[in-house]
Amino acid sequence: MSAPDEPKQSGDGVRDFGAPFNATNADIILRSSDRVDFRAHRTNLIVASPFFETMLALPTPAQGTSEDERKDGLAVIFMSEDARTIELLLSLSYPAHYPAMPANVDIIYPAIQLARKFEMPMAANFARFGLLALAEKEPERVYALGWLFQSKEVIGVAAKESLANPLVQRAGGPAYAEYAYVPATALHRLLAYQQRCLQRVSDVGAPANWLSRASLPRGLIDGEDAGQCYCSNTTTLKFMDGNVVRAKNWWLKYLQSAQVELQKSICISVVKGYKPLHALISYGVTDCEDCRALAVPALEELSNLLTDHVEAVTTEELSEMFRDIAFE
Repeated sequence: MSAPDEPKQSGDGVRDFGAPFNATNADIILRSSDRVDFRAHRTNLIVASPFFETMLALPTPAQGTSEDERKDGLAVIFMSEDARTIELLLSLSYPAHYPAMPANVDIIYPAIQLARKFEMPMAANFARFGLLALAEKEPERVYALGWLFQSKEVIGVAAKESLANPLVQRAGGPAYAEYAYVPATALHRLLAYQQRCLQRVSDVGAPANWLSRASLPRGLIDGEDAGQCYCSNTTTLKFMDGNVVRAKNWWLKYLQSAQVELQKSICISVVKGYKPLHALISYGVTDCEDCRALAVPALEELSNLLTDHVEAVTTEELSEMFRDIAFE
């Protein structure tokens, strides 16, 4: 949103906001709680908000009465919102001045308030898209505002993003003003969600607990590389589908490495990252050249399986977090 251009201040402390809300053909003035005047057009307000449509349809006070205030011949409407919020309201009411997506969540709280009070679809859309865009950058603040906005979509996205640096593993609670606006149970649900996700990914190093034999890519099981490799670098595993196999040690080490990383940060980039994969190969987890050749494509495919598993876990646990929540 733009800054006011050379605002004019009157003797009573009222000042004009200036461009772009200083049109000479304006037919109404909105005065903010901090005494800033915005010149606007009734038509834009009516189109943007059913609230204004109803309010502006009411008879205006007769000129000269105590309820009437005019400036330059225009009726002045006293607003309870401050200048920053009125600027946002009008920016959302004029397509030519539609605000850019916010760089942080500070402006989204006023947008949510506008969406509620003035029944403004554009304010609701601005808040939704802004929150989703900022979930990765400020997940805990977005999560709280998602509750205020009453959006499971926003809450779910923010809760997942919060797993990159779980609050449950940090000392103290979130020092964000947004949590004053939401029930205490919202924070409890987030902490419980993080704890459940951490618990469920704590055993990815034991593949028999979450993988089936049939789902594994070729090259991981002894015998699939017949004619290529005869090394004894294997461990016996019993999978959840009952199959007993001898698995190559190098892919077990990959999963164990991923498990350690996931206990710090349940982040898809951790799973998909090639740092642990390359380290395992370059550090010589096996001295078998044939295994080394098999490891690259097999581990890439295994990382996809692990990514799917982590995504499934974090999505499934949202169902518990959303239990008994009335809104959508």
